[in-house]
Amino acid sequence: MKNEKIEKLVTENSMTEKAKKNLIRRWDSTKPIIYSFDGSHTLREQRVIELALEHWHNITCLNFERKDDEPKGSRIVFTDVDGCASNVGRHPLGEPQFVSLAPECIRLGVIAHEVAHALGFWHEQSRPDRDLWVQVQWDNIDRDSQFLKEQPSDVDNSGVPYDYGSIMHYRSKAFAKLDDLFTIGTFIVDYQRTIGQRDQLSFNDIRLMNDIYCRQVCPKQLPCQRGGYTDPRHCERCRCPDGFTGATILW
Repeated sequence: MKNEKIEKLVTENSMTEKAKKNLIRRWDSTKPIIYSFDGSHTLREQRVIELALEHWHNITCLNFERKDDEPKGSRIVFTDVDGCASNVGRHPLGEPQFVSLAPECIRLGVIAHEVAHALGFWHEQSRPDRDLWVQVQWDNIDRDSQFLKEQPSDVDNSGVPYDYGSIMHYRSKAFAKLDDLFTIGTFIVDYQRTIGQRDQLSFNDIRLMNDIYCRQVCPKQLPCQRGGYTDPRHCERCRCPDGFTGATILW
C-alpha cells in the first residue's frame, strides 16, 4: 500500500503533540502493561504486533504482559475496527484502551507508532513550537483534517527538541486535497523527505518515552553528554545517539 494511503489510515482522534502533561493518562511503569487481542488478527499478525511491543520493552523500562482471559479493566486491546488508530494514553476511567490495526497497518513501524499513542504520545508536528520548524500549508489540507497545536501548558516535552525524524511526524503530503500538494514544509530543506518515516523509532522518540516513564528506575542519573541519557535497562551506562559511544558519551 502506498504511503499516502497508510497515512490516511493513521487517523487518530487527536492531531496534537507527543506527551501530554496529564498523569492520569500515564500507565504505571512499575507494573506490566496488560494487553490482549479481541480475535480480529491472525496468529501471524499477532506475532508482528508482539514484536513491536518487544521493541518498546527492549529500549525502555516498560514491560508488557498478555492476558486474553480478562477482557476488562485497564489494558491495551488490539482490534481492527478503524484502520490504524488509537486514542492517546491510558483510559482515564480504567477501561480498555483499544488500538485498531487493520491488515494494512501490520508493519512494525506503524504498530510502534500506534502503541506510542496508547502510551501517551501525540503527533510531532502539533508541538507548541512546531512553527519554528515546519510551515503548515493550510490551503492544501483537506478540510476534514486537523493540524492543531497544543498549548505549552498542556504538554511535556522533557526538553527533547523538535524531531523531523520522529516516527510520530506526519509526512510532507499528509491529508492533502490533491496527491501532489505539500501540506507540511520543513524550514530545513534537507529534512523535507525525512518527515513522515515509519521505518523506525528515532533516538528522540526513545529518549522521550524513557524520560516520561523511566527516570526513577536507576538510583542515579549519569552525566550523559551529546543528548544521551541513562539506560534504564543498564543503569551503569548511557544510551547514546548514533555515532557516539562511551560511558558518558565522549568522542
